[in-house]
Amino acid sequence: MNGPSGPGAGSRTPRTARLPAPARRAGDFPTALTTARTLDWEGHHRVEGDVWWPQGEMDRAAAAYEAARIEAEQHGVAGEHATSQAQRAFVLAFTDPDHAADELELAEQLLTGLTLRATTLTTHTAALIRIAGTPGSAVENRASVRRADIRTAGVTAVEVTLELGLCFHHAVRGDDAVQTAIARLHDLTQSGDYACYIDIAHFMADLPLPADRAQQTQWVEAMLSGISVIAAPLPGNREALGDDAQYAPRDDVDEWVAALCRLENRGVYAAAAARARAHTAGLDYAADLAKCKHMRPPDAAPALSPAVPARRPAAQAPVQGPPQAPRGWRGSTTGCPTGAPGPRRCSTR
Repeated sequence: MNGPSGPGAGSRTPRTARLPAPARRAGDFPTALTTARTLDWEGHHRVEGDVWWPQGEMDRAAAAYEAARIEAEQHGVAGEHATSQAQRAFVLAFTDPDHAADELELAEQLLTGLTLRATTLTTHTAALIRIAGTPGSAVENRASVRRADIRTAGVTAVEVTLELGLCFHHAVRGDDAVQTAIARLHDLTQSGDYACYIDIAHFMADLPLPADRAQQTQWVEAMLSGISVIAAPLPGNREALGDDAQYAPRDDVDEWVAALCRLENRGVYAAAAARARAHTAGLDYAADLAKCKHMRPPDAAPALSPAVPARRPAAQAPVQGPPQAPRGWRGSTTGCPTGAPGPRRCSTR
């Protein structure tokens, strides 16, 4: 959190927004999202944005930050107003550089008269991400300056985000320097905070995760993201997914292809996404976890999180294999349903 000063800031800063921060930093996005929805307007929408953009759900993140900015403006809280706008500019910098320029200008206007170091540095990072892929050394030179500014300010979280932006830059260009950027990112996340950024950087660059990298990040489950699920008709799957998923026998390739082809129709996909969201609206992760803990024998292994342990691409069979990228960060849109959302420049590789 920032320490805002100036008109309308100060005591009204949403301290409640700190509640889901540990889960978010640790990469436990389902818990952060569930907690965010228990907050009042102070922090609710901004924390949702903080959860959605690491999933590659940039449109949803931008909409959440916009909602947070509007509510902060209505309540006259200048610090939250500016911070939410800066975050909106940040996520749009990945997918819509032209639009991001306008959003950055507004963020800078809202920061006038406020002392918000982290938010100001976020706008600088967004400005760098907006020109990702630019030939030459301009991005690297600007990053060096920003890195020095961040270290002087002592805001480690923003430096991690800056390095992720550099990973994106090199991924867009398709050059080998992305490995060096990932190494810097790894050094900054040794404590475990923001370690999910390493996964995201690999997903951006279409690189497999290192064999020795423990998959600790818990991505938001596909149906909660409004992504239609295709699954084998196993009893457990039917119990969990009900009538809100498509089913295809595990060994019937033609059925899987047919299910995917049906989702190429935008109307069909939109309806399936709506059913997926509706299905998850009544889920209670905390209650389910409590039941699991109650049923677990005292000498059993620790209970698993109720979240999906490894995020799978949309409409993929639940097969064993290495961890997969959140759908929006995948390096190619091949096989994605027509009209499915996802960062535009991530599809350039």
